[in-house]
Amino acid sequence: MILFLDSTRSSELRVGLSNGRLQTLVKSFDHPASSELLKLADELLRQNKKNVKNIKGIVVASGPGPFSALRTACALANAMSFALHIPAVGVRGELTMKQLAEQGSRKLERAKLGVPVVPFYGKKPNITKAKR
Repeated sequence: MILFLDSTRSSELRVGLSNGRLQTLVKSFDHPASSELLKLADELLRQNKKNVKNIKGIVVASGPGPFSALRTACALANAMSFALHIPAVGVRGELTMKQLAEQGSRKLERAKLGVPVVPFYGKKPNITKAKR
């Protein structure tokens, strides 16, 4: 089973599971909510009566997208990859979940353990000083 993570849209999180058939869960927020990504993935696993031990690979939409959201998704994929001893790969581009699943599944076939997913921001981060 493959887990798909996508936080490339500023007000929407998408997760998917595939074991031959892609199942997705999409949640919209009125605020940046990348911190909800793990909760959403857990919800999808529970809906399908699965747990993290069933995951054999992780595909993350690695950008372009919002800075913090991409960092969160990539960090989650890398942490799960390390903890579960499974490969994780990143796929760039503005993709549908079906496209993410197709491209990511092909990349997973040749993925190696221990290679981290790196976010692709598409531009330099806009970091400003605190207003104090």
